[in-house]
Amino acid sequence: MTGTPNPITPPAELVREWLEATKPSDNPDSPLDLAILAAQWGADMELEACCEWIESEHGWDDAAVSRHLRAARRPAPKPPETIEVNGFTYRLVQ
Repeated sequence: MTGTPNPITPPAELVREWLEATKPSDNPDSPLDLAILAAQWGADMELEACCEWIESEHGWDDAAVSRHLRAARRPAPKPPETIEVNGFTYRLVQ
């Protein structure tokens, strides 16, 4: 670290929330969980910066480009294909 603030540093309050949410109370994955939250936040900030740059730099007033970029980079999670109930596994029909 150079001591120079990075423009993509998360706010202190957000870091406190992450630390609270990933307390190691019997959770050996808490450092990994914290790293995942930080990486997701950083990626979201970068994505938003790219969308803003595209719109301002190219004068594209059409929000469709940003919407498509967001959809491509942050796809909705896929629902599970199976579910387990009382020891039985069921395949979900869509």
